[in-house]
Amino acid sequence: MRYKMNKLFQRLTILVLSLLLILPSITTEAVGFPLQGRTIQLNDDIFQSDGSESSTVSIINLTAQDQVLEGMADNVEFFYEIPSGSGLDGSMLNLIVQYSELLQEGSTMTVYIDDKPFHSEALQMDRQAMEIKRPLPTEALSEGFHTIRVNFYGHISEELCADLENPANWLMILAESHLVMHTNDRSDRINMLQDYPYPFIQRQQAKTVQSVLVIPDEASASVILAALKLTNYLSHHASDQEEIMIVRESELNMISTNIIALGKQEDWTGIIRKVFNAANVKVENENLVVSNYLIRASAESKQIMFITALKDQIISDKITALTTDHFVKQLAGDQLSIDKIPTLAKEEKAERHVFQEIGIANQTLTEARKKSLNYFFQLPSYVDVEQDGTLHLKIRASKPLARSERRGNEDGAELVVIINEIPHSIDIREQLQESEESFVNVEIPIEAEQIKKAPYLTIQFEAIGLGEPKICVPVEDGRWIFVHEESYLQFGTREYRTESNFKTWPDPFVSIDSNDETVFLLPNDVPTDSLNQLQRIILRNNDRNFLDNVEIIFEKELNETNLLGKHVIIFGRFGLNLLLTTYQDQLIVDVENNRLDLSSFQFVNETAKHVAWLQPSVWDDSKIMAVFAPVQAQTTEPFLIDGLIRYINTNRPNTNIIVENNNGQIFTHQLKEGGTVAIPDSTKRDKGQVKLLPLIIFAGIFIFSMAIFILLYQKKRSS
Repeated sequence: MRYKMNKLFQRLTILVLSLLLILPSITTEAVGFPLQGRTIQLNDDIFQSDGSESSTVSIINLTAQDQVLEGMADNVEFFYEIPSGSGLDGSMLNLIVQYSELLQEGSTMTVYIDDKPFHSEALQMDRQAMEIKRPLPTEALSEGFHTIRVNFYGHISEELCADLENPANWLMILAESHLVMHTNDRSDRINMLQDYPYPFIQRQQAKTVQSVLVIPDEASASVILAALKLTNYLSHHASDQEEIMIVRESELNMISTNIIALGKQEDWTGIIRKVFNAANVKVENENLVVSNYLIRASAESKQIMFITALKDQIISDKITALTTDHFVKQLAGDQLSIDKIPTLAKEEKAERHVFQEIGIANQTLTEARKKSLNYFFQLPSYVDVEQDGTLHLKIRASKPLARSERRGNEDGAELVVIINEIPHSIDIREQLQESEESFVNVEIPIEAEQIKKAPYLTIQFEAIGLGEPKICVPVEDGRWIFVHEESYLQFGTREYRTESNFKTWPDPFVSIDSNDETVFLLPNDVPTDSLNQLQRIILRNNDRNFLDNVEIIFEKELNETNLLGKHVIIFGRFGLNLLLTTYQDQLIVDVENNRLDLSSFQFVNETAKHVAWLQPSVWDDSKIMAVFAPVQAQTTEPFLIDGLIRYINTNRPNTNIIVENNNGQIFTHQLKEGGTVAIPDSTKRDKGQVKLLPLIIFAGIFIFSMAIFILLYQKKRSS
């Protein structure tokens, strides 16, 4: 008995010692990195620091293009935002200007910040360019939006009375002008969600995207769909040329930017797992948890936002809390545990878009302020680009302009409305002289060809001829033109159509008229670059509702029923291989040696590189299938969607098949007007019947020949 007790004691001792030995590794895995408050301290070997110390420095561009000021007096306004905290001393305004070599001594420029005089500078006559650097005042460094106005006063003659409206009288503010902004260390910042989508997207920066979105290596379809929804929202807040990238955890070797980590805790296996464990994020029930921390190494910090839940489907269903402006405006604090997402009313089609609702306020143009800002209006996806639009202006003018009579060859005052860089002129005297009303309504047509060119409109107002047509008359604001914010844009709306025609794109895959579902069919191990290419299809459509009725299905989940009643988008080499091996006879294009044969659509196979086509779905011919793929299924070159999708969105061509060649040129198979699917005879869906036709003809000829032979043979025997 005593022997057994000793053996038991020995075994317990060994067990305790073993537990003590492995306890440090268990503790390390659970804790990850040290946590203090909401700051996680990282090891320097996984953090790529830029060497900054107690402050961060950012460059804020004032303008995307050169701004020209003309005449004796002119001005231009710029805006900048300090989204969180406040700027620090040492922040600078850097204006780079060029000006006419004919300007004389006494020509000046004056800068106002928030309508207060800030700095005046005499233009130097021994040069035609200057760089003006001035430290920003304290009041210009507070959190929020600020306005910079640059006033130019120039003259080109020493004569007492000279024509100062001479076109040689100009100054240009170059696009290189910028602010150098020193801001407080982000680790001192609280209420991070209030600033979202900052710092992941930082407007007006030279690089607006300051983050990556990380998903687990084995991300589910629900997590991938949530990632696409989130990147689509964030990229719409970035510049036109930028998009937030999706990366897998194993691809994140170093942390060098802000991070959004999307996925369940148990799915993380690398760097994100260690940071997640350190944060000790609590998740419960059916809630979506959004939790923000600062990650620091040495003297620099970045922000990490965890988006997690107990189930992937919860993440996908409730990600709208971070992708809908109505909800984003209500975010607050550093962490949220979201139980229910309120139901928003479905977007309604609107033919009228009132200036006030789209961010264009009342405009007052004077001789001292001749131009408005350049406004952008994103066209809704339901706008019918085949119809002309109309700009309805509600305007009035000062009595000296409205009642004045044109004398001799004098030109009257004009309001010039520049829409997508095309000027439209309104004669103020002609429009207002006979009117007894304080306001008049003026209509300006917008041609469909202009609406097609871009997914947005640019609108700017300019006043011409407000000054007296005499020299030696000082600039004054008694002559003005006013544009009311009740003015509006009007566009036709298109009806939802289920057609195999890019003319109606992005219908039927997205529409506020229909509840039809769309499936993205993806390989089991979808490459990260394919996810980012898929993101571009979504982003280039400029429709934030593109993913509302979308589902992702992996190849392993595919069966005969889960694509019934659904439109399908197939993307890349995997999708093409699937069609070639299983559904070849149902395609509208021929296949030869595992390569698409496009010659029946008048395309040269040898130069064709990428193709996009629409046809009835091979799983349900009442629905539409879109295919974006390389022409050769076995190619190892990356499939780049940008050229095709930009062309489709810009042109909405009347075709069902589009090809991009090796030189990046786009070619289409033109359909007849009103056509939906043009399938050459040799490529009809029931190709088996088509291929039997020669056999049937041959058999008929053979039987006919045999009959004649038999008749002749019998006749010969009877003779």
